[in-house]
Amino acid sequence: MALISQRGAATVNIFISYRRADSAAYAGRLCDHLNRLVGAERVFMDVEDIAPGQQFAQTIDDTISRCDIALIVIGPRWAESLHKRAQEQQRDYVCHEIEAALARQITIVPVLVGGASIAELVGLPDRLSGLSQYEAAELHDSTFSEDCARIAKSLRLQPMA
Repeated sequence: MALISQRGAATVNIFISYRRADSAAYAGRLCDHLNRLVGAERVFMDVEDIAPGQQFAQTIDDTISRCDIALIVIGPRWAESLHKRAQEQQRDYVCHEIEAALARQITIVPVLVGGASIAELVGLPDRLSGLSQYEAAELHDSTFSEDCARIAKSLRLQPMA
């Protein structure tokens, strides 16, 4: 789960956070792109990296504690889902992931997909409000590979040796 970066011999761990109902396909494509670029063992995405029998929340916490980068994939219904879960008082793992990333002060990139805009980050609960302070990136269907490459370049990620 470590990425080789231009920061010398240092390794970088990348965590991909997303809402399944909102942006799973985009998150999967982003994960696939990064896997090809830097290797599957260096990128964490829950559906690919949590094995049956593992405790979900504990695995998420352990992984985020070792990460240096969190990509928060945000689709057009991301905020709607956030507010719905809050109203229904459902446990929200995405919020937990973001809170953990914010607390660790790692590199956070909101990744806007499916026509989502930065407006998805307006009116966040206080515990998530720091997310709106990070520069977002966009992934478009028509330029997906180029957009992924731009994100990787901005994070100074290098291909596997």
